[in-house]
Amino acid sequence: GTGGLVDVETVSEQLLYEIGDPAHYLTPDIDTDFTQVKLAQAGRDRVSVHGAGGKAAPEKLKVSIAYQDGYLVTSTLTVCGPRAVETARSAGATILEKLRMAGAMPARTHVEVLGAGDTAPSVSGERAQPWDVVLRISAADPSRAVLDRFTCEFAPLVTAGQPGVTGYIGGRAKPRPVLAYWPTTVSREHVQPRSLVRSAREWIA
Repeated sequence: GTGGLVDVETVSEQLLYEIGDPAHYLTPDIDTDFTQVKLAQAGRDRVSVHGAGGKAAPEKLKVSIAYQDGYLVTSTLTVCGPRAVETARSAGATILEKLRMAGAMPARTHVEVLGAGDTAPSVSGERAQPWDVVLRISAADPSRAVLDRFTCEFAPLVTAGQPGVTGYIGGRAKPRPVLAYWPTTVSREHVQPRSLVRSAREWIA
């Protein structure tokens, strides 16, 4: 009654989700092989799964670690008029050049012009030249102060930048901490397994 669906397609998707090597998917109990799995619809919201194989339990256990990796911020500007895409790219270059000259260039930057196809660069075909676009620049750096300096460069372009820069969307953006992902393995001897079984009501409480 939740609107969900269990069929061959949805089960296939779950089997493929975050699987690095389908012939060697490491779990605590087995080195699983999904390459020969066969699926068949066995009824309403029922799927038969068979054909999986595997080898003995791996010597090491997979560990997924999250760690703080500096800061990230994204700022946007609206640009309109003829040659809006070209104007937006020029505005983006202006911001980065000003940061470079000030000695405050973030470690990583990414410039996109939304409406010009930058979010789907591999899609082929002609695109009409839009009359309004959004310039979006993302920056990442270990220092929050560097990103605070980065966000200061957007508002001045509204009154002293390229013609057609019309809006500073949402006010000045604030840098936020970034949690990076590091998958690795750890020897079994360093792990003590423990199971905790509770009802849903107990977890909520």
